Amino acid sequence: MKINLRIHYNTTLGQQICVCGSTKPLGNGDVSKAVKLMHLTHGHWTITFTVPANTKRLEYKYVFIDEQGNRTREWGDERTINVSEQNAPIIFSQDQWRSP
Repeated sequence: MKINLRIHYNTTLGQQICVCGSTKPLGNGDVSKAVKLMHLTHGHWTITFTVPANTKRLEYKYVFIDEQGNRTREWGDERTINVSEQNAPIIFSQDQWRSP
């Protein structure tokens, strides 16, 4: 199954938005292996990836990377998608950055 994540977050040149999650395509929870999102325009970021067929639940969190490579995870608990409850070839999730 494919999953498409989108988030709006304004950055400047050299900054990046990534996602880290509970499956191999998203680094198996290792922030150092977070996957970079593609910048579309005007602060909109996206990524589409495939999760293994046996995935029941996906947990993920967005990560901001500054110009020096410092990583800041967004605030709050991991986001979740109950993949096993979906009956579609692709799942879309439009998210907002969470901060304290």
